[in-house]
Amino acid sequence: MNHLFSQQFGMISARQLIEKGCSERTIRRMASEGALQTVLPGVFRSPSWPMGREQLMVAGCLRNSAAALAFTTAGQIHGLRKMFDDRVHLLVPHGSSPDLPGLVVHRCRKIDPEDVVPLGNGMRVTSVARTLFDVGGVIGHRRVVSALENALDRKQFNVIQAAGIIEQAVDRYPFKSGQREKLHLDLSQDFNFLGIESLCIYIMFNLLKNAYYSLQAAQKGEVTIRLHRDGKEGVIRFRDSGLGIEPAVISRIFDGFFTTKQEGTGAGLAFCKRTIESFNGSIVCNSVPREFAEFIIRLPLFNEEVATT
Repeated sequence: MNHLFSQQFGMISARQLIEKGCSERTIRRMASEGALQTVLPGVFRSPSWPMGREQLMVAGCLRNSAAALAFTTAGQIHGLRKMFDDRVHLLVPHGSSPDLPGLVVHRCRKIDPEDVVPLGNGMRVTSVARTLFDVGGVIGHRRVVSALENALDRKQFNVIQAAGIIEQAVDRYPFKSGQREKLHLDLSQDFNFLGIESLCIYIMFNLLKNAYYSLQAAQKGEVTIRLHRDGKEGVIRFRDSGLGIEPAVISRIFDGFFTTKQEGTGAGLAFCKRTIESFNGSIVCNSVPREFAEFIIRLPLFNEEVATT
């Protein structure tokens, strides 16, 4: 229990307490004795932790397992610039709406699973593309394209291990039944580069989502992610043997708001491209229709010895 309190900024849910072996009667007794302080129905705070912004964010997510931090709050977590807002914004597709001072609840029809990123501390946050799309509802969707160009803050860059970030993305991705078995990883030629971890995970999520969409449409195929080095660059090859992409389409797939999917927004690959370019890298796509599509990401190798001299 202490580990959960530490991990979740002093917050815990009734469900988590029951999973730890506490009965409902014990939970009520702890609350009545002051060992737990009720924040929301079914959500408690340790009295040794003050109530602040982090506690508010965790409380909203613990109250409704379908909710996710969104809008400017998600933008701040992702390290995006010009997301100034002291309020905590929570996107709630269905179920209970948390009611707390400082917590702004936005109702929506649904949040796609691939657009929710678990942070491992009791919080969930909308993906970068979903965040910018939602903010675009306020500033105008056409202005999001220019916002993508200015959203990334290089001060947030860290050294990232390519194999590690891919493994994290695979661990977190909401695979449907039978999908994980169709994914093959070849990460033996690992490398380091400079970037932003949360954005790299989103890029992997977006490429995985597109690949499985292609496999489903083609009713065949597998997905392979392979790492290798090429001179001063590290290369990520992301290949699926599904539907492939037609020549007339491939030249436009990185354009903002271009999509061939009925329910797509067209923001995903455009954001991936701009994000990778902000890392001083590049992304291209090669394809043979009905055979394969391969996205090739090139990133400058990070050499720690050079960086420290």
